[in-house]
Amino acid sequence: MDPILGDTPPANVLLSYINIALLCVQENAADRPTISDVISIFNKEPTLLPSPKKPAFSFGREVHISEIFHAIL
Repeated sequence: MDPILGDTPPANVLLSYINIALLCVQENAADRPTISDVISIFNKEPTLLPSPKKPAFSFGREVHISEIFHAIL
């Protein structure tokens, strides 16, 4: 972790934030959570969230969630 950030949440919480962000930018609006869903998720303990669908278009290489997890640690 970047020491500038100070006390950061546990890695599983950070991953849930990333997952929520990816869900919010899904191409199909029906696949996106509502703002009330997002607020509800943030007010609770991290739960099992649906996996975001593959983006319709992206630049760069495909990154698996486990690579992100290891980068956070």
